[in-house]
Amino acid sequence: MNPSTILFLCDDNAACSLMAEAIVNAAGARHLKAFSAGFEPAKVADPHAMEIIAQAGIRARGLRPKPLTEFAGPPPVKFCYAINLATRSRPELAGLAGETCLLHWPVADRPFGAGFGASRKAELLDLFAEIRQLCESMFLRPARTSAQKQTIHRVLDRSESRRSELTVEEHC
Repeated sequence: MNPSTILFLCDDNAACSLMAEAIVNAAGARHLKAFSAGFEPAKVADPHAMEIIAQAGIRARGLRPKPLTEFAGPPPVKFCYAINLATRSRPELAGLAGETCLLHWPVADRPFGAGFGASRKAELLDLFAEIRQLCESMFLRPARTSAQKQTIHRVLDRSESRRSELTVEEHC
């Protein structure tokens, strides 16, 4: 059985999408294969994000910011899912449409350091927990029907007012 492929995208591919890639690859080794990319990738990964991944007992070796074009081929990598973690939709996602299910999980939409005394590492730790919860509910827990997955999206959206709407941009 070939694993389902998932591409996590964010603006710089320095923290959030790398965390999602690591979480899925650590937990879904046989049936899932995750990748990540950035719309405008950073030169290096965020050291706090790499530390949080390692502290969770997940291998961070090999994780690095990459451009979306790295997966263009030849041959191009075919993804079952492409998940945008950035706050806004991006025109680059149009190139992934077709057989790829496009999802939008806008977790990276809050400014770092906005909380009272909040450090970047503390906020990344919160993001890590949020991303892990989303990955587990969508991909890592026992199989769910498509209707159940849609319900998860709606419940998460209603229960967390600070999060923007989780949307499915193409039918899955």
